[in-house]
Amino acid sequence: MRELPLEDIIAAHIDALAAHVDEFLPMIRYLLLLGEGPVTSERLASALRWSTPQAEAFLQAASLTVDDAGNLQMVDSAGCALDRLLAPMLTGCSAHVVATCPASGRRIRLTATPQGVDDLDPPAAVVSLRLPGAETTADTVLSAICAHGQFFADRKRAVSWPRLHPEALLLSVADATHLAHSIADAARENEEAAQICVTGRRWAHVAPAAAEMRGSGNPRSHGWDAAAPRRAACHSLEGRNAAARSSSQH
Repeated sequence: MRELPLEDIIAAHIDALAAHVDEFLPMIRYLLLLGEGPVTSERLASALRWSTPQAEAFLQAASLTVDDAGNLQMVDSAGCALDRLLAPMLTGCSAHVVATCPASGRRIRLTATPQGVDDLDPPAAVVSLRLPGAETTADTVLSAICAHGQFFADRKRAVSWPRLHPEALLLSVADATHLAHSIADAARENEEAAQICVTGRRWAHVAPAAAEMRGSGNPRSHGWDAAAPRRAACHSLEGRNAAARSSSQH
């Protein structure tokens, strides 16, 4: 088991997200869309510029729904303990979480909301997780990270569990919620910047053609830099992630 300051744990997650943001963007966008209403395969395909069969396969694997009461429903296999805190923050929908402590068999109950956690029982419950690295990708995150993210009734039982990963970290639910907030903020920042990057690439192709139609020749001769929106957004990703890491230390 490892011990690290919370700000270092937050920084590692934000860095891993930034390093492979293109791979994680589909899930981020899906969660954001889910908070706006039902996500059909057609709607998801349009948002991600996928084919409808690709979107259908993604939706089937994601196993997330919002019920008639507006609560997020997640099957047991849909992510780790941290994911259950994170998903409500990105969808804006609360989730009633019931987990079983693998060391004691005790039921752990809580309500994960967009703001945090309510009604935690038992109050001493902790969350286990493995730290992601630059090599953590969307393809490896389930086996390398999520498989080791559990809720435990308390720290003592977690430490005594023989299957606890030797590199696992244990966080109070309050600290895990703070981590989830930081990841959610970074996810939104990266998603927004990626959208601007796409828009910038479109303008880079559209603006010169439009300029020629107006007979102006070079659009930059009129002060128009077609790539500027893309550069500004893409180059700011590193700065945004650095700022998020810095804020986690205060």
